[in-house]
Amino acid sequence: MRQDTLAIHTLITTTGHLRALDSRIEAQAVLCFALIAAHPGIAMSDLAERLGLTLGGTSRNISKLCDVGNGLGLVSREEDPVDRRLKRMRLTERGERFCRDLGGALAAITPPREWR
Repeated sequence: MRQDTLAIHTLITTTGHLRALDSRIEAQAVLCFALIAAHPGIAMSDLAERLGLTLGGTSRNISKLCDVGNGLGLVSREEDPVDRRLKRMRLTERGERFCRDLGGALAAITPPREWR
């Protein structure tokens, strides 16, 4: 299977699993989750750049995945110890379990800019 076809299949599968947790989850939030899983500690600004989203759009998607408020509890947002202005994203224990349940399928997802 071609890598782009595999990535699309994996994205659909992951979206289905995340929609079992929250039926309103959007594809952008799924991609955020996939990139955080692939790049633990990624800065919010780097995540936004890779996805081609604004910081505000990225922040809204992270809030849906986050471990505070009404989020899914899959992602944590932490201050960078060196530069407190930066926020670093990591999977929570629940997020790690969710990834394991997917059987590593998220590794096939690459950001849209790399699909070309």
